[in-house]
Amino acid sequence: MYNHIRIQGCLLHHENIEEKYKQSEGWEKDMYEFATWLTSYQDTPFAFQSSGSTGKPKTVLFTKEDVLHSALRTNYYFNINAESHLLLSLPCKYVAGRMMIARAWVAGANLIFTNPTLCPEIPHLASGYDFAAFTPSQLQSLIFNKYEESVFNIRQIILGGEPVSNQLYQDMSYFPNKIFLTYGMTETLSHVAIRQLRPERWLQFESIHPEITFEQNTQQCLIIRDGLNRIETHDIVELTDKHHFQWIGRSDHIINSGGIKIHPEQLEECIISKNLLAENSFYISSKTDMLFGEVPILLSIVPIENTRMEEINNLFDAHQRIKGVIIQPAFRYTENEKLIRERF
Repeated sequence: MYNHIRIQGCLLHHENIEEKYKQSEGWEKDMYEFATWLTSYQDTPFAFQSSGSTGKPKTVLFTKEDVLHSALRTNYYFNINAESHLLLSLPCKYVAGRMMIARAWVAGANLIFTNPTLCPEIPHLASGYDFAAFTPSQLQSLIFNKYEESVFNIRQIILGGEPVSNQLYQDMSYFPNKIFLTYGMTETLSHVAIRQLRPERWLQFESIHPEITFEQNTQQCLIIRDGLNRIETHDIVELTDKHHFQWIGRSDHIINSGGIKIHPEQLEECIISKNLLAENSFYISSKTDMLFGEVPILLSIVPIENTRMEEINNLFDAHQRIKGVIIQPAFRYTENEKLIRERF
């Protein structure tokens, strides 16, 4: 492909990028390391580390052709071209940050980077940005710290890496941008489907390219087909057609209570929508039961009154009702801040 990338408005060739890699440290070194590989003439695959959100992290190798193919699809969908300005505010240890570099490389677009903190500083750009990627936590932090006007200067935003809270949905209600939630994983080299949140709110995810199609296994888990590649996931979905699905929950989170399958994510969404408990202050898990095998329990970082628990249980059918509450000082999270759901 190209032996150069436009970064911060400057056209940097492979030799310039390699020198910056040698001189930089921390998150910038991660960025220039990947950019060095992209702009080199070597065909050696690059190692991508999965987040480990659903198990032990693993290493996946991808070629430049793989990276090129994924970047081209995103650029086509979002109309990213040589006139575009992209904002990189994600760490380049993982696939999401690296693919922002790849999209700029493929399109010849201008890549502006910033320190990938929880509340990243968005450098001013008179023409505005055409495309950016954030985690929902980053966007929520930018809103909380009154940096909305900087966010408004970005025409299209994709969010990924964690669920979008109801609070964030509400906070985005007046945003002028196009905002999308992505579905993907390291194994798919970034997103394979998107769901628009603003200005319209789609309920279903849509395939990002006609070549990417979806089906289900016997457990109703999503299967992704991309040409000859087949990836079987642990995500339970409702499939509309081969290009659209609605996410239900994780198969490894299912609570099997007396043969009835309970999706904790659906119970949590119901509790939050009724304003009975605050987001991120609780989650639903299970404990072993001699009669039913498993029963739902609720873990919380704040005490919950008996009357509030009665209100919560009144929302659910008998088999879904919470059979115990565990108060914990804090929850455990993976390195990339995904909740670790404990079972008892």
